[in-house]
Amino acid sequence: MVFTYERSEQKFLLSQKAYETIRQVFDNHMKEDQYGWQSICNIYFDDDHSSLIRKSIENKKFKEKVRLRSYCATTANDDIVHFELKRKLNGITYKRRLTEKLSVVKDYLEGKTKTLGGKNPQVEAELKFFLNVNKLKPRIFISYDRIALKAESDSDLRITFDTNLLYRRNNLNLSENYGTPYFTTPHYIMEIKTLSSLPLWLCNALTEQKIFSTSFSKYGKIFLLEGEKCLKQSTRINSAVS
Repeated sequence: MVFTYERSEQKFLLSQKAYETIRQVFDNHMKEDQYGWQSICNIYFDDDHSSLIRKSIENKKFKEKVRLRSYCATTANDDIVHFELKRKLNGITYKRRLTEKLSVVKDYLEGKTKTLGGKNPQVEAELKFFLNVNKLKPRIFISYDRIALKAESDSDLRITFDTNLLYRRNNLNLSENYGTPYFTTPHYIMEIKTLSSLPLWLCNALTEQKIFSTSFSKYGKIFLLEGEKCLKQSTRINSAVS
């Protein structure tokens, strides 16, 4: 199965109180999708120098990433996963996705086979080329819990809330869901996704609650957080030595 789309995405960082307030407004216009709350687990790919995420942080207009995603807390070999090549240009997201069994993707990544299922040769070729030319490999595991809302009208508007963000650098597989919490207090990453302009009621709600969009890449924020921790640790060591 292949999945391709392009759409506008805006992100917002909310406290627990802000989340509860804005949800009351949204519930008058939107409803939960068929999945309700679900755990999402991802493995992001990069090279040994983290070049992909560095370029993404430095370039505000163009970003690209490769990730392996599952929509369950733990994933077995026969479970379905989504291998995605995602690009963002001037605020518009373009995604190319292959859907396959985890065992098929694992065999390809471990060099046991040269195919990612062969169901869509064009997207498979794009993924393989991008992985090979950039010398990408699994670099970080990131998981979170998500609830998704969809418009009750025929609008394509979709809003998601992600919370309980965890990450780890070791044991990079989708069969176990654990890691270091990113937030020390409850926070939600709200994302508004649409192909068209935002409805008036939504613009008014965001303005009234003083909720403003922000740049929040989960992988990017974790990369920067790790850099800050390393810098602080190095400073403490240098101070102790001197």
